[in-house]
Amino acid sequence: MSDRSWVMAQIAVLLGAVIYVPAMGAIFGWPLERPNLLSILAGLVLMAAGFALDRHVSRLLGRALTPKPTPVTDGGLIQTGAFGWVRHPLYLGVAIIALGWWVIWLTPPGFAAVVAVIVFFDAKAEREEQLLREAYPDYDEYAARVRHRVIPGLV
Repeated sequence: MSDRSWVMAQIAVLLGAVIYVPAMGAIFGWPLERPNLLSILAGLVLMAAGFALDRHVSRLLGRALTPKPTPVTDGGLIQTGAFGWVRHPLYLGVAIIALGWWVIWLTPPGFAAVVAVIVFFDAKAEREEQLLREAYPDYDEYAARVRHRVIPGLV
């Protein structure tokens, strides 16, 4: 896949699957009930955590932040902060945000959307790591030290 295809797929997954989860529930015939206070609060806490993680990672990346899998030429290999415990923490943050949105609505298509986000970003991270290995000779050492690609214990 080209960089442009990855970006377009990312937009489709995030907008189509995650943001429109309640509408998806109605389309597939699952009744949409009003979220209860507990699910709203839990979902908002998860979403805030995901946004905080993404903000932290965005600051670490600075001008090296790009939606494309191809790394910026002079970006450098960042190994500190959240990059010290997961290799693609920005994707983890997005997955946490998607999970929080699902917790608010608790629809079966919403859960499928969360799974789609995780599968998509794991695939994108795999492609990105091929390019990072080419750009940074010490990437294999970093990957051996930081074992989790996107979600600790899962992918």
